[in-house]
Amino acid sequence: LASAAERLREAGALDVWQTPIVMKKGRSATLLSALTRPGDAPRIADRMIAETRTLGVRMAPYDRRLAERDVAEIDTALGRARFKVATMPNGDRIVAVENDDASRIAVGRGIATDEAARLLENEAARKLGIQPRRHRPPCDTTNPSD
Repeated sequence: LASAAERLREAGALDVWQTPIVMKKGRSATLLSALTRPGDAPRIADRMIAETRTLGVRMAPYDRRLAERDVAEIDTALGRARFKVATMPNGDRIVAVENDDASRIAVGRGIATDEAARLLENEAARKLGIQPRRHRPPCDTTNPSD
């Protein structure tokens, strides 16, 4: 399936993912899904049939709604990174770091990617005067049932 997923991406699928599922009689299986442009769906479905042992592919159209957004490059204490600056439907603006940049910086600094993303987003949010996408997780001593 990993090979099939890669070939679907190479064939033009916008995204491909695998979901573990349980079929009839309790049999485990994997649902292979691909997101395509509407005009590419039949061709990607044919490729999915060719690359796997499936005998059929279900296709469904979906509408997509996007938050208004721009991309900004910002110099931070950890290095230069790209950020999405989005306006949410309620008018709030948030900033989210590009994962590739957070990962690159995390490796270079020897920290976890999520921690790098949080630090980068907090700094960018301060510079832009808006809210970061990620918030600091609750303190280890916080008990959610309190």
